[in-house]
Amino acid sequence: MAAQDDSEPLPRELLWGVSWTFRGDPFADRAAFDAAVAEFQNPDRGGVWRPAEVCLRVARVLVTPDVHWYLSDDDPVVELMADDGAAFTAGELLFKVHNALVSDLRQMDHKYFEGFSLAGHQEPGLPPLYDLDLGS
Repeated sequence: MAAQDDSEPLPRELLWGVSWTFRGDPFADRAAFDAAVAEFQNPDRGGVWRPAEVCLRVARVLVTPDVHWYLSDDDPVVELMADDGAAFTAGELLFKVHNALVSDLRQMDHKYFEGFSLAGHQEPGLPPLYDLDLGS
């Protein structure tokens, strides 16, 4: 697996401006997911969906929702792996996060996607950690 290129800093924010909501079920088909996200965009509010655009050049990433997790005492952290072993496209990242977390997030008040933010604390030796920013 390719490692993070230390000469390239991690983006502080990812996919801001993309509209989506964590409702329904996981998607089995990536093309259907990309089409659903595209349909969800509101161009009048700046919604832009470029699923094929590389947004994060790492092989693995950790993601945690920024909501109060009343379903357990622990905040969930999901680890995702890039399909090509080197980088995530916007479509791949959001598709994988949706499928990993939708069954829990759809039950919460804060289920509207607002982007990803690089977490303030990064553990050495682990993949980068991003907060999944959610609103109501």
